[in-house]
Amino acid sequence: MTSVPLSQAPPEPDKPQRVRRLTWGRVSKRLVPIFAVITALIVTVPLMMVTGTGGGLVGGLQVAGRAYAGMLEGSLGLAFNDLFSRDDVRLAEQLAIELELETSSTGRTGRVVGSIRSTGLETTLIYGALLESTGLTADEVEELGTQITDIQTIGVPTLTAMTPLVADLREADPGAVRSLAEGYRAVPETLTDEARSEIEALAPAAADYPDAELAGYMQIVDAEGAASLGRAVDTLTRLDNLGIDPAGDDATNLAALADAGANSIQQTYPTALVIDELGITDMDALDSQVRQLGVLVDEGLLTAPLLADAIADELPAAGRE
Repeated sequence: MTSVPLSQAPPEPDKPQRVRRLTWGRVSKRLVPIFAVITALIVTVPLMMVTGTGGGLVGGLQVAGRAYAGMLEGSLGLAFNDLFSRDDVRLAEQLAIELELETSSTGRTGRVVGSIRSTGLETTLIYGALLESTGLTADEVEELGTQITDIQTIGVPTLTAMTPLVADLREADPGAVRSLAEGYRAVPETLTDEARSEIEALAPAAADYPDAELAGYMQIVDAEGAASLGRAVDTLTRLDNLGIDPAGDDATNLAALADAGANSIQQTYPTALVIDELGITDMDALDSQVRQLGVLVDEGLLTAPLLADAIADELPAAGRE
């Protein structure tokens, strides 16, 4: 049997080295999250100092802290914010006191406040005051709004000048008027005696207009229709009786009010007046606060008959919940 010289024998495995390597592998897996956070902080805080606070260390730490708090909240589903308290709903409490709101009406009030916020407090006040001063119903506003848009498109001076012609044409046979007006989709350079005679046969007032002017008016009759022009003329008279300039701001607001929905303004205007009297201008904050209270009411955490009492007496406990 041949023996191997000791100098040529394979070295014994480095067992301690292998053990250390295996031990480090187990430990490193546990330390990876910690090292990741430390590395992120080392990179993030200087970045926050430069980009978020203009070089301030304390500010950089605060910004980084908020970022990591948000990350933890998102990953754990836990919130680290302050408790919900009465101070968080001061605007809503003012409104509740002034309106003597019932707790059961919190949801409906939230919808009203949300509508005012969407339309705009100032706009709601303007539209509401216009409704109040004119005494118009929502349906009347809808009707007038459409006509005002047509009037402003045609032009008040033009429609006023056309009034005698329109009065005659709306009394004539509608089919005959349409057939005649179709011939003026392209305004002729000159109006023949025959063409003038055809127009005057349906509308005697046409005799008082020069040729070019009459041809232009007939083109408007073709585009708008005699019946629609008749309603626009009636609206001119109605606006005059209301003391509203058809080309002025009130007329424009009426047309916009028709688009916004007069019914909605009628429902929200009283609350808008109170909000304005209280000096509340931050509608986003008020809307958020009323909606938060609505959630607490829905969850059965606010139960007092009056919302103001519920805020004063029950909200601290509800905030802890």
